[in-house]
Amino acid sequence: MKKIIAVCVLSLLSSVSLLAQSTPTPVADQTQWVTLKVKGMTCAGCANHIQKALSGKEGVEDHEVKYPGDLVRVKYDPEKIKREDVQKAIADLGYKVEPVDTRKQ
Repeated sequence: MKKIIAVCVLSLLSSVSLLAQSTPTPVADQTQWVTLKVKGMTCAGCANHIQKALSGKEGVEDHEVKYPGDLVRVKYDPEKIKREDVQKAIADLGYKVEPVDTRKQ
């Protein structure tokens, strides 16, 4: 009986050890946020135009366009898209884009 208990305990410990080894290590979130002031956004249609352009960009994971307010917040993966490319995607639509220093707010 003692041998059976010992085998069960060793088997259990071995299973727990294997499980711990096979659990994937979580990857750190590399995403970043940028807040942009957009000049030339005059209506809700402009905001929708910007939303559609950002939705189609690889690396853009989330975004929020505020009109009125003329602000765009974008969550992006810098491994897939640069901050400058996010700004360029909006500027290519005909708007003037400037980064906002959110540390001052």
